[in-house]
Amino acid sequence: MTLYHYCSTETFVAIVANRSIRLSSLRLSNDTLEGQLVRGVITDLANEERLGPETLMRLEKSFGALDKVFDGLGFCLSEEGDLLSQWRGYADDANGLSIGFGNEYLRKLASIREAGAPWFALQQVQYEPTIHRAKVKPLFDEIRAMVADGAFRTRSTLKAMLDPRTDEEFAADLEAANRKDQQLHVRMLQALPMLFELKSHAFREEREWRLVGIRTPVDEKAEFRGARNRIVPFRSYELRALDVPAIERVYLGPRNITPPEVVQSLLRNNGFGEVEVLRSQASYR
Repeated sequence: MTLYHYCSTETFVAIVANRSIRLSSLRLSNDTLEGQLVRGVITDLANEERLGPETLMRLEKSFGALDKVFDGLGFCLSEEGDLLSQWRGYADDANGLSIGFGNEYLRKLASIREAGAPWFALQQVQYEPTIHRAKVKPLFDEIRAMVADGAFRTRSTLKAMLDPRTDEEFAADLEAANRKDQQLHVRMLQALPMLFELKSHAFREEREWRLVGIRTPVDEKAEFRGARNRIVPFRSYELRALDVPAIERVYLGPRNITPPEVVQSLLRNNGFGEVEVLRSQASYR
Protein backbone atom coordinates (compact mmCIF):
# COMPACT_ATOMS: atom_id res chain seq x y z
CA MET A 1 0.00 0.00 0.00
CA THR A 2 1.16 3.52 -0.81
CA LEU A 3 0.44 6.24 1.78
CA TYR A 4 0.27 9.87 0.71
CA HIS A 5 1.41 13.02 2.46
CA TYR A 6 -0.21 16.20 1.11
CA CYS A 7 1.91 19.33 1.32
CA SER A 8 2.78 22.65 -0.28
CA THR A 9 5.28 22.84 -3.13
CA GLU A 10 7.84 24.43 -0.80
CA THR A 11 7.47 21.63 1.74
CA PHE A 12 7.75 19.00 -0.98
CA VAL A 13 11.05 20.46 -2.20
CA ALA A 14 12.36 20.65 1.39
CA ILE A 15 11.46 17.00 2.09
CA VAL A 16 13.14 15.79 -1.08
CA ALA A 17 16.21 18.07 -0.96
CA ASN A 18 16.86 17.46 2.76
CA ARG A 19 15.81 13.80 2.65
CA SER A 20 13.91 14.29 5.88
CA ILE A 21 10.38 14.61 7.26
CA ARG A 22 8.97 16.47 10.24
CA LEU A 23 6.70 15.02 12.89
CA SER A 24 4.76 18.01 14.20
CA SER A 25 2.56 18.60 17.25
CA LEU A 26 -0.81 16.90 16.81
CA ARG A 27 -2.42 18.90 19.60
CA LEU A 28 -1.93 22.01 17.45
CA SER A 29 -3.65 20.44 14.43
CA ASN A 30 -7.08 21.34 13.02
CA ASP A 31 -8.87 18.76 15.21
CA THR A 32 -9.71 20.20 18.63
CA LEU A 33 -10.46 16.70 19.96
CA GLU A 34 -7.00 15.42 19.08
CA GLY A 35 -5.83 13.12 21.86
CA GLN A 36 -9.09 13.44 23.83
CA LEU A 37 -11.24 10.55 22.60
CA VAL A 38 -9.60 7.83 24.71
CA ARG A 39 -10.42 9.78 27.84
CA GLY A 40 -14.05 10.06 26.73
CA VAL A 41 -14.36 6.31 26.11
CA ILE A 42 -12.72 5.54 29.49
CA THR A 43 -15.20 7.88 31.22
CA ASP A 44 -18.16 6.25 29.47
CA LEU A 45 -17.00 2.77 30.47
CA ALA A 46 -16.34 3.90 34.04
CA ASN A 47 -19.85 5.31 34.28
CA GLU A 48 -21.32 2.10 32.90
CA GLU A 49 -19.38 0.09 35.49
CA ARG A 50 -20.36 2.56 38.22
CA LEU A 51 -16.83 2.98 39.47
CA GLY A 52 -17.86 5.90 41.64
CA PRO A 53 -17.23 9.68 41.57
CA GLU A 54 -13.90 9.46 43.42
CA THR A 55 -12.43 7.06 40.85
CA LEU A 56 -13.83 9.11 37.97
CA MET A 57 -12.26 12.24 39.41
CA ARG A 58 -8.87 10.50 39.79
CA LEU A 59 -9.08 9.14 36.23
CA GLU A 60 -9.90 12.60 34.87
CA LYS A 61 -7.01 14.07 36.84
CA SER A 62 -4.58 11.43 35.59
CA PHE A 63 -5.55 11.84 31.94
CA GLY A 64 -5.49 15.61 32.38
CA ALA A 65 -1.91 15.33 33.62
CA LEU A 66 -1.00 13.33 30.52
CA ASP A 67 -2.48 16.10 28.34
CA LYS A 68 -0.35 18.74 30.05
CA VAL A 69 2.92 16.81 30.10
CA PHE A 70 2.92 14.83 26.84
CA ASP A 71 2.18 15.73 23.23
CA GLY A 72 1.88 13.57 20.15
CA LEU A 73 4.11 14.38 17.19
CA GLY A 74 2.76 13.18 13.89
CA PHE A 75 3.42 12.96 10.16
CA CYS A 76 0.02 12.54 8.55
CA LEU A 77 -0.69 10.36 5.53
CA SER A 78 -3.71 9.16 3.60
CA GLU A 79 -4.60 6.03 1.64
CA GLU A 80 -5.94 8.39 -1.04
CA GLY A 81 -3.39 10.17 -3.23
CA ASP A 82 -5.77 12.34 -5.21
CA LEU A 83 -8.61 13.50 -2.96
CA LEU A 84 -10.05 16.99 -3.40
CA SER A 85 -10.69 17.63 0.29
CA GLN A 86 -7.05 16.75 1.03
CA TRP A 87 -5.80 19.02 -1.74
CA ARG A 88 -7.82 21.92 -0.40
CA GLY A 89 -7.03 21.38 3.27
CA TYR A 90 -3.39 20.28 3.31
CA ALA A 91 -1.72 21.14 -0.02
CA ASP A 92 -1.89 24.93 -0.27
CA ASP A 93 -5.41 24.89 -1.74
CA ALA A 94 -4.41 22.34 -4.44
CA ASN A 95 -1.20 24.14 -5.48
CA GLY A 96 1.00 21.55 -3.80
CA LEU A 97 1.72 17.85 -4.24
CA SER A 98 1.03 14.53 -2.54
CA ILE A 99 4.00 12.27 -1.86
CA GLY A 100 3.35 8.54 -2.02
CA PHE A 101 5.52 6.78 0.57
CA GLY A 102 5.80 3.01 0.58
CA ASN A 103 4.06 1.39 3.55
CA GLU A 104 6.84 -1.16 3.85
CA TYR A 105 9.47 1.59 3.79
CA LEU A 106 7.71 3.52 6.58
CA ARG A 107 7.42 0.40 8.72
CA LYS A 108 11.12 -0.34 8.31
CA LEU A 109 12.03 3.27 9.07
CA ALA A 110 9.87 3.18 12.21
CA SER A 111 11.51 -0.08 13.32
CA ILE A 112 14.95 1.52 13.61
CA ARG A 113 15.82 1.95 17.28
CA GLU A 114 18.99 3.73 18.33
CA ALA A 115 20.14 4.53 21.85
CA GLY A 116 19.02 8.00 22.90
CA ALA A 117 17.09 8.62 19.69
CA PRO A 118 13.35 9.43 19.85
CA TRP A 119 11.14 6.71 18.40
CA PHE A 120 7.99 6.79 16.32
CA ALA A 121 5.50 4.20 15.07
CA LEU A 122 3.26 3.82 12.02
CA GLN A 123 -0.39 3.45 12.98
CA GLN A 124 -3.74 3.54 11.22
CA VAL A 125 -6.27 6.09 12.47
CA GLN A 126 -9.61 4.68 13.62
CA TYR A 127 -12.85 6.63 13.17
CA GLU A 128 -15.69 4.31 14.19
CA PRO A 129 -17.01 4.64 17.77
CA THR A 130 -17.44 0.86 18.03
CA ILE A 131 -13.76 0.38 17.15
CA HIS A 132 -12.78 3.10 19.63
CA ARG A 133 -14.58 1.22 22.36
CA ALA A 134 -13.07 -2.14 21.37
CA LYS A 135 -9.52 -0.72 21.39
CA VAL A 136 -9.91 1.11 24.72
CA LYS A 137 -11.79 -1.65 26.58
CA PRO A 138 -8.67 -3.79 27.39
CA LEU A 139 -6.94 -0.73 28.83
CA PHE A 140 -10.04 0.11 30.88
CA ASP A 141 -10.27 -3.46 32.18
CA GLU A 142 -6.67 -3.25 33.38
CA ILE A 143 -7.29 0.12 35.03
CA ARG A 144 -10.44 -1.22 36.72
CA ALA A 145 -8.52 -4.25 38.04
CA MET A 146 -5.75 -2.04 39.40
CA VAL A 147 -8.29 0.23 41.10
CA ALA A 148 -9.97 -2.81 42.65
CA ASP A 149 -6.53 -3.93 43.88
CA GLY A 150 -5.97 -0.69 45.75
CA ALA A 151 -4.83 1.98 43.30
CA PHE A 152 -6.36 5.46 43.61
CA ARG A 153 -7.35 4.98 47.25
CA THR A 154 -6.86 8.07 49.35
CA ARG A 155 -4.09 7.47 51.88
CA SER A 156 -2.40 9.54 54.56
CA THR A 157 1.33 9.33 55.09
CA LEU A 158 0.61 9.82 58.78
CA LYS A 159 -0.45 6.89 60.93
CA ALA A 160 -3.81 7.35 62.69
CA MET A 161 -3.78 7.34 66.48
CA LEU A 162 -5.91 4.16 66.80
CA ASP A 163 -4.30 2.29 63.90
CA PRO A 164 -3.44 -1.18 65.26
CA ARG A 165 -0.55 -1.71 62.83
CA THR A 166 3.03 -1.34 63.92
CA ASP A 167 5.10 1.42 62.35
CA GLU A 168 6.83 -1.20 60.20
CA GLU A 169 3.51 -2.66 59.03
CA PHE A 170 2.12 0.80 58.28
CA ALA A 171 5.22 1.72 56.25
CA ALA A 172 5.04 -1.57 54.32
CA ASP A 173 1.35 -1.04 53.52
CA LEU A 174 2.01 2.54 52.39
CA GLU A 175 4.86 1.41 50.16
CA ALA A 176 2.67 -1.32 48.61
CA ALA A 177 -0.13 1.18 47.98
CA ASN A 178 2.24 3.65 46.33
CA ARG A 179 3.59 0.84 44.18
CA LYS A 180 0.07 0.07 42.94
CA ASP A 181 -0.44 3.74 42.02
CA GLN A 182 2.86 3.75 40.15
CA GLN A 183 1.92 0.60 38.24
CA LEU A 184 -1.33 2.22 37.17
CA HIS A 185 0.44 5.37 35.99
CA VAL A 186 3.00 3.32 34.06
CA ARG A 187 0.18 1.47 32.30
CA MET A 188 -1.44 4.76 31.36
CA LEU A 189 1.87 6.02 29.97
CA GLN A 190 2.15 2.90 27.81
CA ALA A 191 -1.21 3.84 26.26
CA LEU A 192 0.00 7.27 25.08
CA PRO A 193 0.29 6.34 21.36
CA MET A 194 -3.36 5.19 21.43
CA LEU A 195 -4.42 8.74 22.33
CA PHE A 196 -3.48 9.79 18.79
CA GLU A 197 -4.89 6.74 17.04
CA LEU A 198 -8.56 7.66 17.47
CA LYS A 199 -10.33 10.47 15.59
CA SER A 200 -13.87 11.70 15.17
CA HIS A 201 -16.08 9.97 12.59
CA ALA A 202 -16.36 13.34 10.83
CA PHE A 203 -12.79 12.93 9.51
CA ARG A 204 -13.32 9.42 8.09
CA GLU A 205 -12.96 10.53 4.45
CA GLU A 206 -9.27 11.22 5.07
CA ARG A 207 -8.48 7.49 5.60
CA GLU A 208 -5.49 8.58 7.61
CA TRP A 209 -2.37 6.81 8.77
CA ARG A 210 0.29 8.44 10.91
CA LEU A 211 3.84 8.27 12.01
CA VAL A 212 3.45 9.06 15.72
CA GLY A 213 6.00 9.90 18.38
CA ILE A 214 5.67 11.34 21.88
CA ARG A 215 7.19 14.61 23.14
CA THR A 216 7.71 15.93 26.68
CA PRO A 217 8.29 19.61 27.61
CA VAL A 218 11.95 18.85 28.30
CA ASP A 219 12.51 17.06 24.99
CA GLU A 220 15.89 18.33 23.83
CA LYS A 221 15.42 16.77 20.38
CA ALA A 222 12.44 18.98 19.58
CA GLU A 223 12.65 21.99 17.25
CA PHE A 224 10.09 24.74 16.73
CA ARG A 225 8.56 26.55 13.78
CA GLY A 226 6.24 29.53 13.57
CA ALA A 227 2.84 29.24 11.93
CA ARG A 228 0.14 31.87 11.46
CA ASN A 229 -1.18 31.89 15.04
CA ARG A 230 0.92 29.28 16.83
CA ILE A 231 4.41 27.95 17.56
CA VAL A 232 4.60 24.31 16.59
CA PRO A 233 7.07 21.81 18.12
CA PHE A 234 8.45 19.20 15.72
CA ARG A 235 11.18 16.63 15.25
CA SER A 236 13.02 15.88 12.02
CA TYR A 237 13.78 12.34 10.85
CA GLU A 238 16.11 11.35 8.06
CA LEU A 239 14.66 9.42 5.13
CA ARG A 240 17.37 6.79 5.17
CA ALA A 241 18.26 4.62 2.22
CA LEU A 242 16.78 1.20 2.91
CA ASP A 243 16.30 -1.90 0.79
CA VAL A 244 12.87 -0.72 -0.43
CA PRO A 245 11.93 2.55 -2.21
CA ALA A 246 10.98 5.46 0.04
CA ILE A 247 8.79 7.31 -2.48
CA GLU A 248 6.71 5.25 -4.90
CA ARG A 249 4.52 7.87 -6.57
CA VAL A 250 3.84 11.61 -6.60
CA TYR A 251 0.69 13.48 -7.60
CA LEU A 252 0.76 17.08 -8.76
CA GLY A 253 -2.12 19.09 -7.30
CA PRO A 254 -4.91 20.36 -9.57
CA ARG A 255 -3.41 23.86 -9.58
CA ASN A 256 0.26 22.86 -9.75
CA ILE A 257 1.71 23.66 -13.20
CA THR A 258 5.12 21.95 -12.76
CA PRO A 259 5.96 19.57 -15.64
CA PRO A 260 6.15 15.97 -14.30
CA GLU A 261 9.67 15.56 -15.68
CA VAL A 262 10.90 18.41 -13.46
CA VAL A 263 9.58 16.60 -10.37
CA GLN A 264 11.15 13.35 -11.57
CA SER A 265 14.49 15.09 -12.06
CA LEU A 266 14.34 16.59 -8.55
CA LEU A 267 13.65 13.18 -7.04
CA ARG A 268 16.32 11.45 -9.09
CA ASN A 269 18.97 14.09 -8.26
CA ASN A 270 18.33 13.57 -4.54
CA GLY A 271 18.68 9.81 -4.57
CA PHE A 272 15.05 8.68 -4.76
CA GLY A 273 15.46 6.93 -8.12
CA GLU A 274 12.80 6.73 -10.81
CA VAL A 275 9.41 7.75 -9.39
CA GLU A 276 6.06 7.85 -11.17
CA VAL A 277 4.66 11.40 -11.27
CA LEU A 278 0.99 11.91 -12.15
CA ARG A 279 -1.33 14.86 -12.43
CA SER A 280 -4.44 15.08 -10.28
CA GLN A 281 -7.68 14.13 -11.98
CA ALA A 282 -9.64 16.63 -9.85
CA SER A 283 -11.23 19.38 -11.97
CA TYR A 284 -10.54 22.16 -9.49
CA ARG A 285 -9.22 25.65 -10.19
